[in-house]
Order: sequence, then structure tokens, then C-alpha cells
Amino acid sequence: MTFYGNGTYAWRYSSGPGYFRSASNQSIAPGTTPSTQDPFVNAPHTSGALLFPDGYLPTFGVQENDFQFVAGLRGTISNWNWNFSTSFGQDYAKVYTKNSNNTSAGPEYWAQRDFYDGAQVGKLLVTTLAVSRKLDQGLFGRPLSIAVGVEHRYDSFAKKAGERLSYFAGPWVWPAGTGSNAGTHPNAGAQGMSGFTPASAGPWSRNNLAAYIELNQQLTDAWTVDLAGRYEYFTDFGSVPSGQISIRYEISPAFALRGTFGNGFSAPTLLQSRNSTQGGGFSRDTNPQSPTFGTIRESQSVTTNHYQAIGQAIGVPALNPERSINASIGFVVKPFPRTLLTVDGYLIDISNRITSATATVAQGTALAAVLSAAQVYNVTSVSFNVNGAHTFTKGFDFRFERTESLGAFGTLRWTVTSNQNVTTIKSFSPLPPVIGAASAQTLRVLTGALTSYYPKNISALVLDWNYKSFQFRAKETRWSATNYLGSSPTADQRQSPAFTTDASISYTVSDNVRACLGSHA
Repeated sequence: MTFYGNGTYAWRYSSGPGYFRSASNQSIAPGTTPSTQDPFVNAPHTSGALLFPDGYLPTFGVQENDFQFVAGLRGTISNWNWNFSTSFGQDYAKVYTKNSNNTSAGPEYWAQRDFYDGAQVGKLLVTTLAVSRKLDQGLFGRPLSIAVGVEHRYDSFAKKAGERLSYFAGPWVWPAGTGSNAGTHPNAGAQGMSGFTPASAGPWSRNNLAAYIELNQQLTDAWTVDLAGRYEYFTDFGSVPSGQISIRYEISPAFALRGTFGNGFSAPTLLQSRNSTQGGGFSRDTNPQSPTFGTIRESQSVTTNHYQAIGQAIGVPALNPERSINASIGFVVKPFPRTLLTVDGYLIDISNRITSATATVAQGTALAAVLSAAQVYNVTSVSFNVNGAHTFTKGFDFRFERTESLGAFGTLRWTVTSNQNVTTIKSFSPLPPVIGAASAQTLRVLTGALTSYYPKNISALVLDWNYKSFQFRAKETRWSATNYLGSSPTADQRQSPAFTTDASISYTVSDNVRACLGSHA
């Protein structure tokens, strides 16, 4: 019997510019005179002074604690190898809005500039029992390899409400002389990003039970077949079976063909199902046909989901699991001793793909009426996750590996890998009727997010040098260029190819203890 385990703990703090902008949709530089048309900048303080005479730019801060621990036992009973393990991880992130203000609360609260917006907490507990052995069943003259396992996953996500003033929708309204905003309610909560409300907060969890079996049989000297099946039950989505068949044919000791066909299943995460936020700022009306053209207006973006009152009023559907069908074919070559080359081409068809949908809210529309009835004011866009697309991906994987003997200086293994893929969209799913059909601009942005936002090629060179009890590893990775498609070609952005470097050194103390130090750049 063997015991093994490990754990990690991390803490980090980060902050960056918020998406709040000034009247001209640009941050107001310190020392400049704010526009008299900007009602927030010129809102009077209790003393009669301007709140932010030099302008302001809210920042968002995240204080995050993250840890994971793994422990397990393994051994052998009656020729069965068994492995029992449990892992638990948690991520606790507190969110803050700084250098802001809750205008709607009224002048008596305008002195507060920093707000605790709440927290998001994710937890995952996974327990697995796996057993395997080779069984001489008398067929094909070769043993049958059997692997069987069961797994339990407990997944939880909690959103904790922020301090009251971070989300509070107060009674204050814009007074006369503040342009088109006069007589209207300011955005609720802190400007820039408001805190999590009690209505959007809550704990959610689910359990997942799974069982699998894998059979591997060498039929002849050349043919090997591998069959795998998995059955899963989710307390929030029900049950689903999946399976895979793999075949390998060895033409010679130096060359073999292989292929795989199967289906897959991916349930939405709790965050995808329950995500909800509100935030915004000011923008200038740039529509020459609008009666408020040139004036400063408050705007707010809302993210909702199927379980919220706003989402249900809009008709946001509940998320369904993504389903996939995949196939691959390739070959393995051993042209020289200590040398291995593999090339595999693959096809992946994914239905019910989860995407983010964003709808523009125009005044006088049914969508605007729904939001006003929910007392959510000044909304210019509403977003939610939806099973929005059916995609098809084709690509290939390349891997070349060679090990060199350095004599008294150990061994050096160098590996070259490359993945190339292209994704196309087969169809988009319809949006809720109150929103109507997706605009060409919206579909253009979504197309970019699914087809060109991520690198089409990722290639890497890895060097592994083993010398006595030391192990040195260096990895250089090239990420190909990416393209962000905006609502129009003028909004497109291109990210040039990038390189990253990873390096580590480790020392083996004993069979069960190894120390490692690494870096990433």
C-alpha cells in the first residue's frame, strides 16, 4: 500500500482600470476642467463642491485566495491494482470598486469612494476509486486489460452580497439643469461596477456520479482494440452515456496506424448558469438623429441568467450541456532508436455550444419595458449565456520526440509539438422573442469569438535534461496571431504572435519526495 499527496496554496491581489469612462468616452485627465454637461462630475457635494473636479476613473480590485490539496492510497489485492484518491480545491475572490461613488444614495453618502462589491467562492471535491488488471480469458491468446472506476464530484459556487451602499438603489434623482438626465434615477450602486445584490447572491451546488469501464485487447500481433464507456449522472442535468472506440494497427515495429471515434458531454459550470452583474457609467449620445444628441447620458450594462427575475422576464432559457462527436486518425513512426514521431488529424462537432449573447436596449422597445418594470434603469445592453452555436473544428497534432544519451552527464530529451486547428460555425441558435433576431453586428462579434479569438496554431520546443537526482526543464511556446472581430471592421483588433518561456528545476529527494522551483515569462 502506498500513500501519496500534495497541496498548493496561493494568494494574489490585482486591480486595473474600470470600464467607466467620461462624457467623451475617454478618461478625464487630472487637472483638466470637466464638461459642464457631465452631470455626475458636476453633482454637488454636501458642501456645494464638485464631487470629482479633476475627473475620475474607477478601478476594480480582486483579493483572491486559492488552494488545492490531493491525497490518496494505492495498492494491489488479488492481482487487482487499485487507486483511491480525494482532492479538494477552493477559490475565494473578494471584489472591490475603488475611486467611485453611489450617486443614487444621495448627498449624505457621497463621501464614500471605495466599496466592497461582494465575493465569489468556488469549491470542488473529487473522490475517485479505480481498479485495473490483466485477465487471461483464453481468447486471442493474449490477456484482456480491464480498468473500472467510479467517481463522485461535489461542485459548489456561492456569490456573496457586497456592502449595502455598493448596490443600493437610492431615491435621489437628477435635478433640473442636468440635461437629458433630469428627473431620472442614476445607476444603482457604485458607478463603474455595482456590488452584488442580495437577490443575485446565494449558494448553489450539484453532485455528479460517474462510472466507467475500459477494455483493451490485442486481437493479433498487429491489431489492438480499445473500448471505453462512461455513464454520468448530474443532479441538475440528469444522466448521459458516452463512449469511445480506438483501433491501432501495427504494420511493422517502426510504423503503426491508429484511429478513434467517440462522443463527449460537458455540463455548464455553475458560474455559467448563475452569473449576474450590473455596471456602467456615462457616454455621450452620438446619434445625430436623437433628440438628446451631444448630451451626456448614464448607461448601464446588465448580465443576467435564467434563474433571475430579469432573465425570466426576458425569456432567457436554461443552459443545456454541450455535446460533441469526435474522430481522429493518425500514425506513429519510430524511424530511429530513441526517436518517436506521431501525427494525428481530428474532427470535432460540438452542438449546444455555450456562448454569451448581448442585446442592445433601445428606448420604446419591449426589452426596455421589461427592464423598466424590474426597476433597472438606464440600461443600454443586456447579456446572458445561451446555447448559442453549433461548431465544427478540424485540425492536426504533431509531435517529434528524441532522447539523447550524454554519458556521465545524464540524458537529454527534446520534443517538438504543434497543433493547428480551424473552427467554422454551422448554425446559430435563436434568441428569446422579446429580443428578436440577432443583428449582423452581434453575429459578427460572436463569429470572431468562436473562430479567430484563440490561436489557430500553438507550437512548442521542450528540453528535459536528467542528471543524477536533478531534472531541468525548459519550454518555449509560440502562439499564433489572433483576431478580435468587432461590430464593424473598424473595431477589429489583431494580436501579433507571442512567445512564452517556462523553466523549472527539480530535485528528487526520495521515491516519494521531490522539490521543484519554476518560472514563467
